[in-house]
Amino acid sequence: CFSFATLSVSAMEPVAAPDFGVGTKWNFKKINIGPGGDNGKVMEQFTNTVVGKTDSVYRIIRNNVCGSPEEYAITRSGLGQGSPVNGNQGDGKLFKFPLTVGEKWDTKSYFFNCAIQIGGYTTMTYQVVGEEEITVLGRKYRTVKIVGSGWWNANSDGATGTLKDVVNYAPEVGVAVRFERAAGPSAFNKTEIVLESFEIK
Repeated sequence: CFSFATLSVSAMEPVAAPDFGVGTKWNFKKINIGPGGDNGKVMEQFTNTVVGKTDSVYRIIRNNVCGSPEEYAITRSGLGQGSPVNGNQGDGKLFKFPLTVGEKWDTKSYFFNCAIQIGGYTTMTYQVVGEEEITVLGRKYRTVKIVGSGWWNANSDGATGTLKDVVNYAPEVGVAVRFERAAGPSAFNKTEIVLESFEIK
């Protein structure tokens, strides 16, 4: 569902944080890409809609697999976790704008899977490696390629494992049009989230 073009480093200009209007929405799907017998299986489809904003955060409504819409916040400065998850607050730095080649940052965020009632947190280090043109579901995007590595940690039983991410952030839509994650300890789970459609306000 996607393809790559040549990675460009020297030509990339710094990329500023986006400015979304209320009503902006993005439709995504999460796909299992291996290993295992269910490669290509769509695990989840969801829509994020901007319903409000302040000087520091965007208020987002997201429909989830549990059937009830969820409201949360993302920071305007880093598009990261801007509201607590199960009482825990992340640092809000999914990205570090302006995005420039070689820029590196650490981030911590919390998660809760409503389907299986498991929560925890991730600690990641990301770095901008260049500009890349990719095709996602038939549409071409000029993206900033970001790679990351770190750890996931479950609250319930103390389980932990490695994470490796490849993120393609498209300035024209203000989100990652492709987010690939391999979860360890031995990359037993590899998924990607891709942008299906969008409406920018």
